[in-house]
Amino acid sequence: MHASQGRSAGLGLALASAFAFGGSGVAAKPLIEAGLDPLHVVWLRVTGAALVLLPVAWRHRDLLRRKPVLLVGFGLLAVAGVQAFYFASLSRIPVGVALLIEYLAPALVLGWVRFVQRRPSPAPPPSASSSPPAASPASCRSGPD
Repeated sequence: MHASQGRSAGLGLALASAFAFGGSGVAAKPLIEAGLDPLHVVWLRVTGAALVLLPVAWRHRDLLRRKPVLLVGFGLLAVAGVQAFYFASLSRIPVGVALLIEYLAPALVLGWVRFVQRRPSPAPPPSASSSPPAASPASCRSGPD
């Protein structure tokens, strides 16, 4: 019973995280257009996330004592830094284009490694190679042969 509750809680947190991340651009664009600086929007989002995650942080407070540099670095670079650049791009381009660039980033990095640096691409993960044949480009024909 305990394992299934942990999985349910993990899935719930993952879905909430996905919705928060996917909706951040849509929520931030009107604030930026209303005159807020992108960095102010980042501070609003980080403060809101800190308040929401305060119970989790309190439960794992011993981690802060063991690895404070790791947590501060992760918070500044991976959370605030990424959001700052993303919101700065939203102040210049539409949300859809920013999301397209964001979601194409792994493919763009692989293309850069393969075609610009001329190194072979790493092998795809097993989950990518075991995708159903219906998702392959060969099955996306528009008409009869």
